Amino acid sequence: MIEPFKEVELAGGSARKVQMRWGNEERPLYACLRALKPGVAVKWSDRFAPLEATAVEWAFASALESALGVQVDGRSQVLRAFHCEVQNLIAGFQYLYRFFFVLRDLVRTEQCLYFRELSLNLMETLTGGRVLPQFLRIGGVEKDLTVGEVRKTREALDVIRSEMEAAFGNVGADGLVAQGLSDVMILGASLIENIGLGGAVAAASGRLVDLRWSGQSVYTAAASAQRERARLSSLKVKGDALSRMTMSIERVRFSMTLAFELLDALKHLPATALPAHRTDLSRIEWNDLPARQQFRAVVESYLGPIEAIVSQDGVLFRTNSTRMKSSIESMLVGVHREDLEVAYASLGFDQAQGDLA
Repeated sequence: MIEPFKEVELAGGSARKVQMRWGNEERPLYACLRALKPGVAVKWSDRFAPLEATAVEWAFASALESALGVQVDGRSQVLRAFHCEVQNLIAGFQYLYRFFFVLRDLVRTEQCLYFRELSLNLMETLTGGRVLPQFLRIGGVEKDLTVGEVRKTREALDVIRSEMEAAFGNVGADGLVAQGLSDVMILGASLIENIGLGGAVAAASGRLVDLRWSGQSVYTAAASAQRERARLSSLKVKGDALSRMTMSIERVRFSMTLAFELLDALKHLPATALPAHRTDLSRIEWNDLPARQQFRAVVESYLGPIEAIVSQDGVLFRTNSTRMKSSIESMLVGVHREDLEVAYASLGFDQAQGDLA
């Protein structure tokens, strides 16, 4: 992991001033996407956040579909949601890996890498792309799941779920974990709301916001989405790093539950061939979009909502990391020197995305 801090000034053992090391990656991503036709750019947009690639593609495609007046069939929407939850597993295990790594918990670090590998293998089986799935297109998806693929996918998810629960089922009761995370960088709900953060960071501070139970209608096919808010409300949180880890593990569990339920939902949708690829949509140019208008779409990803903003000028993405960029240095002020790595890891901040903000 790249050292994130350029300079840290201490006072009494705690950070008085923190300066991040910006500019680790200089990526002309937005210019490159603007140079492509929108239909092609959707597939290449996953480079914005490789571990949340499906959510990025989904938000981008949805914004374009809104601009073009394109309707997406129900089966394609469920397939999008299912693949997004598989991708959320990958992002979740990567996030927890960084968490346990800075805690020097080598056993759980290795377990996270193992679960991430299983999830990557599943994504590669489903899409042919291990890291960058390029699964979506304007108006739908590239391929359906066969009956055999559904069965094998369920078996793979069963293995990940059972082994994950054995590894992380009682992590909150681990005294060493609690000692290393409790009371580290407590963030209040008002701060989280002012910045506009979502995901585990928000939930750990008592701000329960998740589009999967309140905004994305496709998830009405998953019964647990309607129960999740009540379940999370029963958990005691205080906005510290321990609460962020607890909520992060809960989000992995939720994605796993949703993945199974979305697979079940496919049984009740027409098992006909997906709509044929529309060549007219593949030829769309940016200038074909309505002039002087912006079209937005938001998809819930593991780390929080990913928003795509589309216009004739191209596309912009907003995530937890882009929203946090202007605040992260002040958020770390007051954190004890020995807790800085843990505090930073608990935020799930992506510097590559921050550099693009």
